[in-house]
Amino acid sequence: MTDETTVEVAEAPIVFYCRECKKIVDEPVKKANKYEYSCPVCKSERVSFGTRQAVSDFFQAKLNKK
Repeated sequence: MTDETTVEVAEAPIVFYCRECKKIVDEPVKKANKYEYSCPVCKSERVSFGTRQAVSDFFQAKLNKK
């Protein structure tokens, strides 16, 4: 007998955070074939990405839950 176990993994969506605007960017502009993004609002190239929890912890940002 084999016991089959199902493991459910909670999705951790990736969010993009503009360090100039200090807010979440919904659709950043990707630059070439690199992991570099720019903010469509302020045109800054200082966009970071990660899980909502990681961005909130690292930048001490209070992010609204969606």
